[in-house]
Formats: sequence, C-alpha cells, structure tokens
Amino acid sequence: MSPEIVIFDKLGGPLTKRICLDERGAAKSDGSACVMSRGMATRMPVESIGQLGALIENMKPHQAIALGSLRRGLPLMVDVTTKRKLNCGAAVNIIARTADSIVFRSGQNGFTLLDYDTKGMPEKVAERLEQLARSAVDRLVETVHLH
Repeated sequence: MSPEIVIFDKLGGPLTKRICLDERGAAKSDGSACVMSRGMATRMPVESIGQLGALIENMKPHQAIALGSLRRGLPLMVDVTTKRKLNCGAAVNIIARTADSIVFRSGQNGFTLLDYDTKGMPEKVAERLEQLARSAVDRLVETVHLH
C-alpha cells in the first residue's frame, strides 16, 4: 500500500506562517494565517519521494500538507471546518485538522520531512545540527525502507 498524505486547500486566503526577525534579531513566527475555518482536504497516495517533492514544489499559498492519512471511511475529498464547528453538528464527510481525522496507520509506509534553516546561525551550531541530521538519516536508512 502506497504512503498517503493529505493536501489541504483553504478557502479565503493563505494557509501559511509568516516568519520574520524581531527587534533583537530572533526568529518570530506568526501562524495566525494558518487558521482554516473552511476548505477541503484531499487524500493523496504518493508513490515516491520524487512525487512528494513535486507536490511540495507546486503547492500554492492557500495549500498545506499533513503527513498522515485521512482516517478510514472517508472519501478522497472532504470538507474542512474548525474543531468547534465540527463538534456542533453531525455532518458527514467533514473533518477538522485534528489527530481524529488525520491518522498514522500501523504498518503503513510514510514520510518524514526534515527542515532547518542555518541563516544567521553560529557556524558551530550549524555544523553540529548538520551532524545530528546526517546521523538521524543514517539511522533511519538502517531501520526502514525508503521509497
């Protein structure tokens, strides 16, 4: 069985974080645009890392991914609302962006994304982070099958 991801399409604006530097030069993240009160979620089987890379590269500002699968019993595409609104009614084929709807199935292959930005990072910290990332990847390759 191919790994799956979930692609979210937000209605009415971007689904993104704004990251900038504060007055002291520290990274500041604003996730207020990540609120998704209305949209769609699509179940997307992914056959290879290359396909996953192409999907990520072609994402639009109103889209995001989840590295799990839509829970069993849901169709390929569902409506998305907030958890609060979902709990107010018994709608069918509608989810919230929660662990109840996006699941990791035992025995199913999946993906892990590693991302770090070394801009402005002290060189020694960047070198150590790279060593740790390489070590983690080496251990993963030893223990799991990568597509």
